[in-house]
Amino acid sequence: MAPMPAAAAAAAADADADGECAARLLGGAPLSVEVSFAEDGGAGGAAGAAPPAVARCLYAAHALARAVWRTWEFAVALILMRLAPASLLLVSAYGLLEDVARLGAGPLVGGYVDRTERLPAAVACYGVQNGAIAVSAAAAGLLVRFGASLGAAASGALLWTTVLAGACSSVGSLGAAVAVEREWPAVLCGDDAARLGQVNSVLRAIDLSSQMLAPVAAGFLMTLAGVLPTVAALALACLAAWPLECLLLRTAHARCHRLRQPKAPRPARAAPRPCAALLGCAGWRAYAEQTSTLLAGVALALLYLTVLSLGYLMTGFLTASGVQESTLSLFRAAGAASGLLATLTFRPLVRAVGLVGAGGVGIAWQLACLACGVVPIAASRLAGGGGGQAGGGALLYVLLSGLVASRFGLWTFDLSVLQQQQELVPGEQLGTVSGVQASLQSAFEIASFVAGCVLHRPEQFPVLMAGSVCAVAAAAALYAAHACRGGGRAAPGPAAVVVAHHGGGGGGEAAKQ
Repeated sequence: MAPMPAAAAAAAADADADGECAARLLGGAPLSVEVSFAEDGGAGGAAGAAPPAVARCLYAAHALARAVWRTWEFAVALILMRLAPASLLLVSAYGLLEDVARLGAGPLVGGYVDRTERLPAAVACYGVQNGAIAVSAAAAGLLVRFGASLGAAASGALLWTTVLAGACSSVGSLGAAVAVEREWPAVLCGDDAARLGQVNSVLRAIDLSSQMLAPVAAGFLMTLAGVLPTVAALALACLAAWPLECLLLRTAHARCHRLRQPKAPRPARAAPRPCAALLGCAGWRAYAEQTSTLLAGVALALLYLTVLSLGYLMTGFLTASGVQESTLSLFRAAGAASGLLATLTFRPLVRAVGLVGAGGVGIAWQLACLACGVVPIAASRLAGGGGGQAGGGALLYVLLSGLVASRFGLWTFDLSVLQQQQELVPGEQLGTVSGVQASLQSAFEIASFVAGCVLHRPEQFPVLMAGSVCAVAAAAALYAAHACRGGGRAAPGPAAVVVAHHGGGGGGEAAKQ
Protein backbone atom coordinates (compact mmCIF):
# COMPACT_ATOMS: atom_id res chain seq x y z
CA MET A 1 0.00 0.00 0.00
CA ALA A 2 1.27 3.50 -0.85
CA PRO A 3 2.52 5.54 2.10
CA MET A 4 0.10 8.10 3.51
CA PRO A 5 0.99 11.72 2.59
CA ALA A 6 2.25 13.89 5.44
CA ALA A 7 -0.73 16.26 5.40
CA ALA A 8 -3.16 13.35 5.42
CA ALA A 9 -1.33 11.67 8.28
CA ALA A 10 -1.52 14.91 10.27
CA ALA A 11 -5.27 15.16 9.65
CA ALA A 12 -5.77 11.58 10.80
CA ALA A 13 -3.68 12.14 13.91
CA ASP A 14 -5.66 15.26 14.77
CA ALA A 15 -8.90 13.36 14.35
CA ASP A 16 -7.73 10.55 16.64
CA ALA A 17 -6.53 13.07 19.22
CA ASP A 18 -9.87 14.87 19.12
CA GLY A 19 -11.73 11.63 19.68
CA GLU A 20 -9.60 10.67 22.70
CA CYS A 21 -9.84 14.19 24.17
CA ALA A 22 -13.62 14.25 23.74
CA ALA A 23 -13.93 10.85 25.36
CA ARG A 24 -11.87 11.96 28.38
CA LEU A 25 -14.07 15.05 28.76
CA LEU A 26 -17.22 12.96 28.63
CA GLY A 27 -15.87 10.12 30.74
CA GLY A 28 -16.28 7.51 28.01
CA ALA A 29 -14.15 5.30 25.80
CA PRO A 30 -12.10 6.83 23.00
CA LEU A 31 -13.93 7.30 19.72
CA SER A 32 -12.86 5.11 16.83
CA VAL A 33 -12.23 7.27 13.79
CA GLU A 34 -11.90 5.93 10.29
CA VAL A 35 -10.53 8.21 7.58
CA SER A 36 -10.61 7.46 3.86
CA PHE A 37 -8.96 9.62 1.24
CA ALA A 38 -9.69 10.46 -2.34
CA GLU A 39 -7.64 8.96 -5.08
CA ASP A 40 -5.29 11.92 -5.37
CA GLY A 41 -4.28 11.57 -1.72
CA GLY A 42 -5.39 15.07 -0.69
CA ALA A 43 -6.52 15.67 2.84
CA GLY A 44 -9.60 17.57 3.85
CA GLY A 45 -11.01 18.77 7.10
CA ALA A 46 -12.05 16.21 9.63
CA ALA A 47 -15.76 15.62 9.99
CA GLY A 48 -18.06 14.07 12.53
CA ALA A 49 -19.90 14.91 15.68
CA ALA A 50 -18.37 17.12 18.35
CA PRO A 51 -18.62 16.24 22.06
CA PRO A 52 -22.19 16.70 23.32
CA ALA A 53 -20.89 18.95 26.12
CA VAL A 54 -19.79 21.47 23.49
CA ALA A 55 -23.26 21.62 21.97
CA ARG A 56 -24.83 21.97 25.40
CA CYS A 57 -22.61 24.95 26.19
CA LEU A 58 -23.53 26.52 22.86
CA TYR A 59 -27.24 25.97 23.51
CA ALA A 60 -27.02 27.45 27.01
CA ALA A 61 -25.19 30.58 25.83
CA HIS A 62 -27.68 31.03 23.00
CA ALA A 63 -30.63 30.57 25.38
CA LEU A 64 -29.33 33.25 27.74
CA ALA A 65 -28.70 35.71 24.92
CA ARG A 66 -32.05 35.17 23.22
CA ALA A 67 -33.99 35.33 26.50
CA VAL A 68 -32.44 38.72 27.27
CA TRP A 69 -32.99 40.02 23.73
CA ARG A 70 -36.59 38.79 23.34
CA THR A 71 -37.63 40.10 26.76
CA TRP A 72 -36.27 43.55 25.99
CA GLU A 73 -37.75 43.49 22.48
CA PHE A 74 -41.22 43.09 23.99
CA ALA A 75 -40.71 45.32 27.04
CA VAL A 76 -39.35 48.31 25.12
CA ALA A 77 -42.58 48.62 23.12
CA LEU A 78 -44.60 48.75 26.35
CA ILE A 79 -42.19 51.29 27.85
CA LEU A 80 -42.39 53.56 24.81
CA MET A 81 -46.18 53.32 24.85
CA ARG A 82 -46.05 54.34 28.50
CA LEU A 83 -44.03 57.42 27.55
CA ALA A 84 -46.42 58.38 24.71
CA PRO A 85 -49.72 56.61 25.36
CA ALA A 86 -51.70 58.54 22.74
CA SER A 87 -49.47 57.70 19.76
CA LEU A 88 -47.70 54.81 18.06
CA LEU A 89 -45.03 57.18 16.76
CA LEU A 90 -42.31 56.23 19.25
CA VAL A 91 -42.86 52.50 18.77
CA SER A 92 -42.89 52.86 14.98
CA ALA A 93 -39.76 55.04 14.99
CA TYR A 94 -37.95 52.56 17.24
CA GLY A 95 -38.81 49.59 15.01
CA LEU A 96 -37.91 51.49 11.85
CA LEU A 97 -34.55 52.61 13.25
CA GLU A 98 -33.77 49.03 14.27
CA ASP A 99 -34.38 47.82 10.72
CA VAL A 100 -32.35 50.67 9.22
CA ALA A 101 -29.45 49.87 11.57
CA ARG A 102 -29.52 46.20 10.59
CA LEU A 103 -29.77 47.11 6.91
CA GLY A 104 -26.69 49.32 7.03
CA ALA A 105 -24.62 47.31 9.48
CA GLY A 106 -25.31 43.79 8.19
CA PRO A 107 -22.46 43.54 5.65
CA LEU A 108 -20.02 45.30 8.01
CA VAL A 109 -20.88 43.05 10.95
CA GLY A 110 -20.63 39.96 8.75
CA GLY A 111 -17.22 41.08 7.49
CA TYR A 112 -16.07 41.62 11.07
CA VAL A 113 -17.14 38.08 12.01
CA ASP A 114 -15.23 36.68 9.02
CA ARG A 115 -12.05 38.63 9.85
CA THR A 116 -12.05 37.94 13.59
CA GLU A 117 -11.38 34.64 15.31
CA ARG A 118 -14.48 32.86 16.48
CA LEU A 119 -14.38 33.36 20.25
CA PRO A 120 -13.47 37.09 20.30
CA ALA A 121 -16.10 37.83 17.64
CA ALA A 122 -18.90 36.05 19.51
CA VAL A 123 -17.92 37.56 22.87
CA ALA A 124 -17.79 41.07 21.39
CA CYS A 125 -21.21 40.71 19.72
CA TYR A 126 -22.80 39.45 22.93
CA GLY A 127 -21.16 42.33 24.78
CA VAL A 128 -22.56 44.92 22.35
CA GLN A 129 -26.03 43.39 22.56
CA ASN A 130 -26.18 43.19 26.36
CA GLY A 131 -24.38 46.45 27.04
CA ALA A 132 -26.57 48.42 24.62
CA ILE A 133 -29.73 46.92 26.14
CA ALA A 134 -28.53 47.94 29.61
CA VAL A 135 -27.87 51.52 28.43
CA SER A 136 -31.21 51.72 26.64
CA ALA A 137 -33.05 50.34 29.68
CA ALA A 138 -31.27 52.77 32.02
CA ALA A 139 -32.21 55.74 29.84
CA ALA A 140 -35.82 54.54 29.59
CA GLY A 141 -35.93 54.07 33.37
CA LEU A 142 -34.77 57.63 33.96
CA LEU A 143 -37.45 58.87 31.59
CA VAL A 144 -40.14 56.89 33.38
CA ARG A 145 -38.97 58.04 36.81
CA PHE A 146 -38.10 61.69 36.18
CA GLY A 147 -39.77 62.46 32.85
CA ALA A 148 -42.26 64.95 34.28
CA SER A 149 -39.59 67.00 36.04
CA LEU A 150 -36.97 66.99 33.28
CA GLY A 151 -36.64 69.73 30.74
CA ALA A 152 -37.27 69.28 27.06
CA ALA A 153 -33.54 68.99 26.25
CA ALA A 154 -32.87 66.36 28.92
CA SER A 155 -35.97 64.37 28.01
CA GLY A 156 -35.04 64.46 24.33
CA ALA A 157 -31.48 63.33 25.07
CA LEU A 158 -32.70 60.39 27.16
CA LEU A 159 -35.25 59.44 24.52
CA TRP A 160 -32.63 59.47 21.77
CA THR A 161 -30.32 57.43 24.01
CA THR A 162 -33.07 54.86 24.50
CA VAL A 163 -33.73 54.57 20.78
CA LEU A 164 -30.12 54.68 19.54
CA ALA A 165 -28.85 52.25 22.17
CA GLY A 166 -31.74 49.95 21.26
CA ALA A 167 -30.64 50.08 17.62
CA CYS A 168 -27.08 49.23 18.70
CA SER A 169 -28.40 46.24 20.64
CA SER A 170 -30.11 45.09 17.44
CA VAL A 171 -26.77 45.25 15.61
CA GLY A 172 -25.13 43.26 18.40
CA SER A 173 -27.92 40.70 18.22
CA LEU A 174 -27.34 40.44 14.48
CA GLY A 175 -23.63 39.81 15.01
CA ALA A 176 -24.34 37.17 17.63
CA ALA A 177 -26.76 35.44 15.27
CA VAL A 178 -24.18 35.42 12.46
CA ALA A 179 -21.40 34.12 14.70
CA VAL A 180 -23.15 31.72 17.07
CA GLU A 181 -26.17 30.57 15.04
CA ARG A 182 -24.53 30.28 11.63
CA GLU A 183 -20.74 30.03 11.82
CA TRP A 184 -20.19 28.02 15.02
CA PRO A 185 -22.61 25.18 14.10
CA ALA A 186 -21.08 24.92 10.61
CA VAL A 187 -17.58 24.58 12.09
CA LEU A 188 -18.70 22.38 14.96
CA CYS A 189 -20.46 19.81 12.77
CA GLY A 190 -18.03 19.80 9.86
CA ASP A 191 -19.37 17.65 7.02
CA ASP A 192 -22.00 15.86 9.10
CA ALA A 193 -25.15 17.30 7.51
CA ALA A 194 -27.48 15.37 9.83
CA ARG A 195 -25.75 16.74 12.92
CA LEU A 196 -25.80 20.26 11.46
CA GLY A 197 -29.54 20.00 10.88
CA GLN A 198 -30.03 18.87 14.46
CA VAL A 199 -28.00 21.73 15.93
CA ASN A 200 -29.79 24.29 13.73
CA SER A 201 -33.17 22.91 14.80
CA VAL A 202 -32.31 23.11 18.50
CA LEU A 203 -31.01 26.69 18.18
CA ARG A 204 -34.15 27.73 16.30
CA ALA A 205 -36.36 26.00 18.88
CA ILE A 206 -34.58 27.95 21.64
CA ASP A 207 -35.22 31.21 19.79
CA LEU A 208 -38.91 30.42 19.23
CA SER A 209 -39.35 29.36 22.86
CA SER A 210 -37.81 32.65 23.99
CA GLN A 211 -40.10 34.52 21.61
CA MET A 212 -43.09 32.75 23.18
CA LEU A 213 -42.10 32.98 26.86
CA ALA A 214 -40.34 36.35 27.03
CA PRO A 215 -43.53 38.45 26.58
CA VAL A 216 -45.13 36.47 29.41
CA ALA A 217 -42.17 37.18 31.70
CA ALA A 218 -42.03 40.88 30.81
CA GLY A 219 -45.79 41.33 31.20
CA PHE A 220 -45.77 39.45 34.51
CA LEU A 221 -42.98 41.66 35.90
CA MET A 222 -44.63 44.88 34.75
CA THR A 223 -48.00 43.87 36.19
CA LEU A 224 -46.70 42.83 39.60
CA ALA A 225 -43.71 45.13 40.11
CA GLY A 226 -44.33 48.08 37.81
CA VAL A 227 -42.40 49.56 34.89
CA LEU A 228 -39.44 51.03 36.77
CA PRO A 229 -38.48 47.86 38.72
CA THR A 230 -38.87 45.84 35.51
CA VAL A 231 -36.54 48.16 33.61
CA ALA A 232 -33.98 48.00 36.42
CA ALA A 233 -34.21 44.21 36.54
CA LEU A 234 -33.69 43.95 32.77
CA ALA A 235 -30.62 46.20 32.86
CA LEU A 236 -29.09 44.17 35.69
CA ALA A 237 -29.98 40.88 33.99
CA CYS A 238 -28.19 41.99 30.81
CA LEU A 239 -25.03 42.89 32.73
CA ALA A 240 -25.14 39.64 34.71
CA ALA A 241 -25.85 37.43 31.68
CA TRP A 242 -22.84 38.55 29.62
CA PRO A 243 -20.14 36.94 31.85
CA LEU A 244 -22.13 33.70 31.89
CA GLU A 245 -22.49 33.76 28.11
CA CYS A 246 -18.74 34.35 27.75
CA LEU A 247 -17.94 31.51 30.16
CA LEU A 248 -20.14 29.09 28.22
CA LEU A 249 -18.64 30.13 24.89
CA ARG A 250 -15.09 29.80 26.26
CA THR A 251 -15.91 26.34 27.58
CA ALA A 252 -17.26 25.22 24.20
CA HIS A 253 -14.26 26.80 22.45
CA ALA A 254 -11.76 25.07 24.76
CA ARG A 255 -13.35 21.64 24.33
CA CYS A 256 -13.64 21.64 20.53
CA HIS A 257 -10.52 21.45 18.38
CA ARG A 258 -12.33 22.71 15.28
CA LEU A 259 -13.48 25.90 16.99
CA ARG A 260 -9.90 26.59 18.12
CA GLN A 261 -8.43 26.23 14.65
CA PRO A 262 -7.43 29.60 13.15
CA LYS A 263 -9.58 30.82 10.31
CA ALA A 264 -8.29 30.46 6.78
CA PRO A 265 -6.86 33.70 5.37
CA ARG A 266 -9.28 35.59 3.17
CA PRO A 267 -8.40 36.03 -0.52
CA ALA A 268 -6.51 39.26 -1.18
CA ARG A 269 -8.65 41.96 -2.79
CA ALA A 270 -8.02 45.52 -3.80
CA ALA A 271 -8.78 47.98 -1.00
CA PRO A 272 -12.28 49.41 -1.55
CA ARG A 273 -12.97 53.12 -1.62
CA PRO A 274 -13.99 54.59 1.75
CA CYS A 275 -17.57 55.17 0.65
CA ALA A 276 -17.87 51.64 -0.76
CA ALA A 277 -16.38 50.20 2.43
CA LEU A 278 -18.84 52.15 4.57
CA LEU A 279 -21.79 50.90 2.52
CA GLY A 280 -20.54 47.31 2.62
CA CYS A 281 -20.35 47.01 -1.17
CA ALA A 282 -17.82 44.19 -0.92
CA GLY A 283 -20.29 42.20 1.20
CA TRP A 284 -23.12 42.66 -1.29
CA ARG A 285 -20.78 41.59 -4.10
CA ALA A 286 -19.78 38.48 -2.16
CA TYR A 287 -23.46 37.66 -1.60
CA ALA A 288 -24.24 38.02 -5.30
CA GLU A 289 -21.34 35.71 -6.18
CA GLN A 290 -22.88 32.77 -4.25
CA THR A 291 -24.65 31.30 -7.27
CA SER A 292 -25.46 28.06 -5.44
CA THR A 293 -27.54 29.85 -2.78
CA LEU A 294 -28.40 33.28 -4.24
CA LEU A 295 -31.95 32.54 -5.37
CA ALA A 296 -32.77 30.68 -2.16
CA GLY A 297 -31.46 33.57 -0.04
CA VAL A 298 -33.46 36.18 -1.97
CA ALA A 299 -36.55 33.98 -1.68
CA LEU A 300 -36.12 33.83 2.10
CA ALA A 301 -35.68 37.61 2.29
CA LEU A 302 -38.86 38.15 0.24
CA LEU A 303 -40.85 36.51 3.01
CA TYR A 304 -40.16 39.63 5.11
CA LEU A 305 -42.10 41.77 2.60
CA THR A 306 -45.32 40.90 4.34
CA VAL A 307 -47.91 41.98 6.87
CA LEU A 308 -49.03 38.37 7.31
CA SER A 309 -47.47 37.83 10.70
CA LEU A 310 -48.65 38.69 14.19
CA GLY A 311 -46.49 41.81 14.23
CA TYR A 312 -47.34 45.45 14.78
CA LEU A 313 -49.39 45.98 11.61
CA MET A 314 -51.43 42.79 11.78
CA THR A 315 -52.04 43.26 15.52
CA GLY A 316 -53.31 46.79 14.91
CA PHE A 317 -55.63 45.64 12.11
CA LEU A 318 -57.08 42.77 14.12
CA THR A 319 -57.56 44.98 17.19
CA ALA A 320 -59.35 47.58 15.06
CA SER A 321 -61.52 44.77 13.66
CA GLY A 322 -62.70 43.77 17.13
CA VAL A 323 -60.45 40.84 18.05
CA GLN A 324 -59.72 40.77 21.78
CA GLU A 325 -56.15 41.06 23.10
CA SER A 326 -56.50 37.77 24.98
CA THR A 327 -57.48 36.02 21.74
CA LEU A 328 -54.48 37.53 19.95
CA SER A 329 -52.15 36.29 22.67
CA LEU A 330 -53.52 32.76 22.33
CA PHE A 331 -53.04 32.76 18.56
CA ARG A 332 -49.54 34.21 19.00
CA ALA A 333 -48.66 31.33 21.32
CA ALA A 334 -50.17 28.86 18.85
CA GLY A 335 -48.03 30.35 16.08
CA ALA A 336 -44.90 29.87 18.17
CA ALA A 337 -45.93 26.28 18.86
CA SER A 338 -46.39 25.75 15.11
CA GLY A 339 -42.85 27.00 14.56
CA LEU A 340 -41.52 24.71 17.28
CA LEU A 341 -43.21 21.78 15.52
CA ALA A 342 -41.21 22.66 12.41
CA THR A 343 -37.95 22.32 14.34
CA LEU A 344 -38.99 18.84 15.48
CA THR A 345 -40.03 17.56 12.06
CA PHE A 346 -37.25 19.17 10.03
CA ARG A 347 -34.73 16.31 10.24
CA PRO A 348 -37.26 13.53 9.38
CA LEU A 349 -38.48 15.69 6.49
CA VAL A 350 -34.93 16.13 5.19
CA ARG A 351 -34.36 12.39 5.35
CA ALA A 352 -37.55 11.85 3.36
CA VAL A 353 -37.25 14.47 0.60
CA GLY A 354 -33.75 15.95 0.93
CA LEU A 355 -32.61 19.37 2.11
CA VAL A 356 -33.74 21.29 -1.00
CA GLY A 357 -37.00 19.34 -1.08
CA ALA A 358 -37.70 20.24 2.56
CA GLY A 359 -37.42 23.91 1.63
CA GLY A 360 -39.88 23.36 -1.21
CA VAL A 361 -42.36 21.67 1.12
CA GLY A 362 -42.03 24.54 3.61
CA ILE A 363 -42.60 27.38 1.14
CA ALA A 364 -45.48 25.54 -0.56
CA TRP A 365 -47.17 24.90 2.80
CA GLN A 366 -46.76 28.54 3.83
CA LEU A 367 -48.19 29.84 0.54
CA ALA A 368 -51.17 27.47 0.71
CA CYS A 369 -52.02 28.39 4.32
CA LEU A 370 -51.74 32.13 3.72
CA ALA A 371 -53.83 31.94 0.55
CA CYS A 372 -56.55 30.03 2.41
CA GLY A 373 -56.59 32.72 5.09
CA VAL A 374 -56.48 35.79 2.85
CA VAL A 375 -58.62 34.82 -0.16
CA PRO A 376 -61.93 34.69 1.79
CA ILE A 377 -61.35 38.18 3.26
CA ALA A 378 -60.30 39.63 -0.11
CA ALA A 379 -63.30 38.04 -1.84
CA SER A 380 -65.65 39.36 0.85
CA ARG A 381 -64.22 42.85 0.49
CA LEU A 382 -64.64 42.82 -3.29
CA ALA A 383 -68.18 41.49 -3.01
CA GLY A 384 -69.38 43.72 -0.17
CA GLY A 385 -67.37 46.88 -0.73
CA GLY A 386 -65.03 46.45 2.23
CA GLY A 387 -65.47 47.56 5.80
CA GLY A 388 -63.64 47.68 9.06
CA GLN A 389 -64.62 44.14 9.93
CA ALA A 390 -63.13 42.80 6.68
CA GLY A 391 -66.04 40.51 5.91
CA GLY A 392 -67.07 39.47 9.41
CA GLY A 393 -65.60 37.98 12.57
CA ALA A 394 -65.59 34.41 11.27
CA LEU A 395 -63.28 35.32 8.40
CA LEU A 396 -60.88 36.95 10.86
CA TYR A 397 -60.53 33.63 12.66
CA VAL A 398 -59.96 31.91 9.32
CA LEU A 399 -57.19 34.42 8.71
CA LEU A 400 -55.66 33.83 12.14
CA SER A 401 -55.79 30.05 11.65
CA GLY A 402 -54.00 30.41 8.32
CA LEU A 403 -51.32 32.57 9.93
CA VAL A 404 -50.75 30.04 12.71
CA ALA A 405 -50.52 27.08 10.32
CA SER A 406 -48.18 29.01 7.97
CA ARG A 407 -45.54 29.35 10.71
CA PHE A 408 -44.74 25.66 10.26
CA GLY A 409 -43.87 26.20 6.60
CA LEU A 410 -41.99 29.45 7.29
CA TRP A 411 -39.57 27.94 9.79
CA THR A 412 -39.14 24.75 7.78
CA PHE A 413 -38.12 26.89 4.81
CA ASP A 414 -35.89 29.07 7.00
CA LEU A 415 -34.02 26.05 8.37
CA SER A 416 -33.55 24.61 4.88
CA VAL A 417 -32.08 27.81 3.41
CA LEU A 418 -29.92 28.35 6.50
CA GLN A 419 -28.35 24.91 6.22
CA GLN A 420 -27.81 25.26 2.47
CA GLN A 421 -25.89 28.48 3.07
CA GLN A 422 -23.86 26.88 5.87
CA GLU A 423 -22.91 23.93 3.66
CA LEU A 424 -22.24 25.74 0.37
CA VAL A 425 -20.89 29.20 1.21
CA PRO A 426 -17.10 29.16 1.73
CA GLY A 427 -16.20 29.37 5.40
CA GLU A 428 -14.22 32.58 5.00
CA GLN A 429 -17.30 34.30 3.53
CA LEU A 430 -20.10 32.79 5.65
CA GLY A 431 -20.22 35.71 8.08
CA THR A 432 -20.35 38.28 5.30
CA VAL A 433 -23.07 36.42 3.40
CA SER A 434 -25.09 35.94 6.59
CA GLY A 435 -24.82 39.64 7.41
CA VAL A 436 -25.99 40.66 3.94
CA GLN A 437 -28.85 38.15 4.22
CA ALA A 438 -29.99 39.91 7.41
CA SER A 439 -29.67 43.30 5.69
CA LEU A 440 -31.76 42.16 2.73
CA GLN A 441 -34.44 40.86 5.08
CA SER A 442 -34.46 44.19 6.93
CA ALA A 443 -34.80 46.07 3.63
CA PHE A 444 -37.94 44.13 2.71
CA GLU A 445 -39.30 44.56 6.23
CA ILE A 446 -38.80 48.34 5.96
CA ALA A 447 -40.70 48.24 2.65
CA SER A 448 -43.61 46.53 4.39
CA PHE A 449 -43.67 49.26 7.06
CA VAL A 450 -43.65 51.94 4.36
CA ALA A 451 -46.56 50.22 2.59
CA GLY A 452 -48.40 50.15 5.91
CA CYS A 453 -47.87 53.89 6.32
CA VAL A 454 -49.26 54.55 2.83
CA LEU A 455 -52.27 52.22 3.16
CA HIS A 456 -52.91 52.90 6.82
CA ARG A 457 -56.70 52.65 7.05
CA PRO A 458 -58.13 49.31 8.31
CA GLU A 459 -60.36 48.94 5.23
CA GLN A 460 -57.22 49.11 3.05
CA PHE A 461 -55.47 46.32 4.94
CA PRO A 462 -56.78 43.48 2.72
CA VAL A 463 -54.82 45.10 -0.13
CA LEU A 464 -51.64 44.76 1.94
CA MET A 465 -52.52 41.14 2.69
CA ALA A 466 -53.04 40.36 -0.98
CA GLY A 467 -49.69 41.96 -1.79
CA SER A 468 -48.06 39.86 0.92
CA VAL A 469 -49.44 36.67 -0.62
CA CYS A 470 -47.98 37.79 -3.95
CA ALA A 471 -44.58 38.29 -2.27
CA VAL A 472 -44.71 34.74 -0.85
CA ALA A 473 -45.71 33.42 -4.30
CA ALA A 474 -42.73 35.25 -5.82
CA ALA A 475 -40.47 33.69 -3.17
CA ALA A 476 -41.86 30.24 -4.04
CA ALA A 477 -41.16 30.87 -7.73
CA LEU A 478 -37.58 31.93 -6.99
CA TYR A 479 -37.02 28.85 -4.87
CA ALA A 480 -38.47 26.63 -7.59
CA ALA A 481 -35.95 28.17 -10.02
CA HIS A 482 -33.22 27.51 -7.44
CA ALA A 483 -34.24 23.86 -7.18
CA CYS A 484 -34.48 23.43 -10.97
CA ARG A 485 -30.96 24.84 -11.35
CA GLY A 486 -29.67 22.10 -9.07
CA GLY A 487 -29.76 24.24 -5.93
CA GLY A 488 -27.99 22.95 -2.89
CA ARG A 489 -25.13 21.40 -4.85
CA ALA A 490 -21.53 22.43 -4.50
CA ALA A 491 -18.99 22.10 -7.25
CA PRO A 492 -16.90 18.95 -6.78
CA GLY A 493 -13.31 19.46 -5.79
CA PRO A 494 -10.12 17.46 -6.07
CA ALA A 495 -10.27 15.81 -2.68
CA ALA A 496 -12.78 14.27 -0.35
CA VAL A 497 -12.45 13.09 3.20
CA VAL A 498 -14.88 10.80 4.94
CA VAL A 499 -14.72 10.53 8.72
CA ALA A 500 -17.01 8.01 10.34
CA HIS A 501 -17.58 7.90 14.12
CA HIS A 502 -18.47 4.47 15.38
CA GLY A 503 -20.81 4.61 18.32
CA GLY A 504 -22.46 7.61 19.96
CA GLY A 505 -23.06 9.99 17.03
CA GLY A 506 -24.00 9.74 13.40
CA GLY A 507 -21.60 9.11 10.57
CA GLY A 508 -20.04 11.79 8.43
CA GLU A 509 -20.45 12.30 4.70
CA ALA A 510 -18.04 12.87 1.85
CA ALA A 511 -16.83 16.48 1.68
CA LYS A 512 -16.19 17.86 -1.79
CA GLN A 513 -13.87 20.82 -1.52
